[in-house]
Amino acid sequence: MSTHLFLGCAALAAGLLQGQPVPVELAPLVPIDLRPALAKHVPDFGHILGFSVVQDTLHMLVRPSPRSYGPFAVVRMDLAGNVRHVVPIQGPLEERWFLTDERTGDGYVWRRAHPTRPGSQEIVYRVTAEGRTEEAAVFERRLQLVARWGSDFLGLGNSMCLPANIPCNLGNADPSGRAGIFLPFSQSELISIEPFIPAVVRLNPSNGRVISRRIIAPEVVHHQSRMRTNPAGASMFSSYTVAQGSLWAIAMGQPMAKGAAVLRFNGEGDVQESLRCELAKDEAFASGDNPDGFMFPSAVAVSSGKLYVLDGRGLLSICALSPRT
Repeated sequence: MSTHLFLGCAALAAGLLQGQPVPVELAPLVPIDLRPALAKHVPDFGHILGFSVVQDTLHMLVRPSPRSYGPFAVVRMDLAGNVRHVVPIQGPLEERWFLTDERTGDGYVWRRAHPTRPGSQEIVYRVTAEGRTEEAAVFERRLQLVARWGSDFLGLGNSMCLPANIPCNLGNADPSGRAGIFLPFSQSELISIEPFIPAVVRLNPSNGRVISRRIIAPEVVHHQSRMRTNPAGASMFSSYTVAQGSLWAIAMGQPMAKGAAVLRFNGEGDVQESLRCELAKDEAFASGDNPDGFMFPSAVAVSSGKLYVLDGRGLLSICALSPRT
């Protein structure tokens, strides 16, 4: 690359990043080690896949250890470590897909159709706040994705949304084929993050309209500059959620000593806030690349004025949604 071209690209990037919010360090609260309670109540606990928080209750989709053939489980636990429910669910489950209804406390998981078993169905199970399991939606064919739409569920298969059979072609919005989970964002739209471009993707299921907007943020530029030696690229975001009318996402590749980098977006894909939540440490997590043993921020949740950042191995950092003093 010539010097003039490099300087031109740098100037363009600097112009695009003007006006981006300054990172705010949040006030840390006491972290929680979930592993003792999970090891006690979940046989062969392996990893936390799905995670949400509703009124200081943790809702988790837990996968068994790779050495085990046990079932997945939906676990509900309070912040004191008291386990309220452990509801086993037979797979195969879509491991990235776990929703919690903030109004009722019900949880939802998606069991995939068996790839080689004729007549196998795609089923969305509801795990009620009381711990019962029931079918919430059944689809007769294998789907690319399932999304919550009001009180109903939509399944995307062959570029059509079921059961209404309205157009939902995501081809233009997801060129990498790696679109994440679509979450309800408003009465008319679902929202997602395409983490490899990266972009905020909005879908209107009623007419199939898709709007995709690239994410421009210093955190993305920083991570992309670190990954220049990897031609295949890397995911820019590890997790995202919708809360308080905003989309919240964990930016990858940021210095762990400065905390988890959480960006808050509006529906247009603009960064409204850049937040930092201090990461807990554990000697068991120490490695050559992570000598201090910082937890890895793999999931995020927002509830009751707090920001929750989870390491799927069972360590939880919590920050108040107010600046550190």
